[in-house]
Amino acid sequence: MKSKLLLQNNVAIVAERYGDSVKIYFGDGHYEISDERIEDYLLKEKSKVKYKNPIDVYGQKLYPTKNRNEKDCIWINLDYLDNRDEDYIMMLKNRDVFDIAVKMFLKNKEIQLKNA
Repeated sequence: MKSKLLLQNNVAIVAERYGDSVKIYFGDGHYEISDERIEDYLLKEKSKVKYKNPIDVYGQKLYPTKNRNEKDCIWINLDYLDNRDEDYIMMLKNRDVFDIAVKMFLKNKEIQLKNA
């Protein structure tokens, strides 16, 4: 059975700063450059989300790999790691955040299980 994420079009998997804009990569391989700033994607209701203060991009939560104020911080879709998409894993490895992503994924799963 395919994951719900794989059945959706436009699954945001990575977001990064691109000058004063945001470059958003999607699971189907394309990317878009948004005129908005990364701060425009911050979730307004912080009380519901406790882990790492993610941003919301087209309904997907993307979590920061570093302090979100750092210029080289990128935001990743932790749920998409469940799909074991080789291209996504390669993208994370090329940006040197794969190990961080795995640790974040495991911690996020642990929090989800405790809250279930």
